[in-house]
Amino acid sequence: MHRTSMWQRLTKCYPIWWELVILALVVCSFWYAATNYAALPDRVPTHFGITGLPDGWGAKNPANVYALSLVALAVYLGFSGLTLWIAAISDPKALINRSPKLLETISLEVAEDVRRVTIRGLVVVKGSLVVMCAYFTYVSILVAIGQAEGLGWQFYVLSGVPILAAVLMVIRVSQLSK
Repeated sequence: MHRTSMWQRLTKCYPIWWELVILALVVCSFWYAATNYAALPDRVPTHFGITGLPDGWGAKNPANVYALSLVALAVYLGFSGLTLWIAAISDPKALINRSPKLLETISLEVAEDVRRVTIRGLVVVKGSLVVMCAYFTYVSILVAIGQAEGLGWQFYVLSGVPILAAVLMVIRVSQLSK
């Protein structure tokens, strides 16, 4: 049986340069907050309601200004760790939650497809959550300085993308592992 490395498995799942794009968004989120910190008023939005309008305000301090950037970083690190762990597992059947009897009926190729779909799905969810956090950081600052009223229609689209990606991933993995 031919063994592949974790990196070979990852490159079969998605172009690794996507990681640089997602990481650049995390960095840009911190950069935008840092470059606008001095211009922020004493009160900044800390929460937005379902309408996309701010319904919570707090003092201008690093915790409130950088909160969403820190969430983006945590999402990036957490999902990257999970993706690396999934890629590092040598037996892809170990990723499938089925009884031993049903697991025997699943070929190694199908198990690798489950791994590939799972990794791709996690990368899409990670990227969309980071985009969402970066966008929320951007708009929160615009709201604080009076250049926007709320999150706008993009809030609804950006909130739906990671949910849709996760649902599609689960459906595809379920289809593959039957």
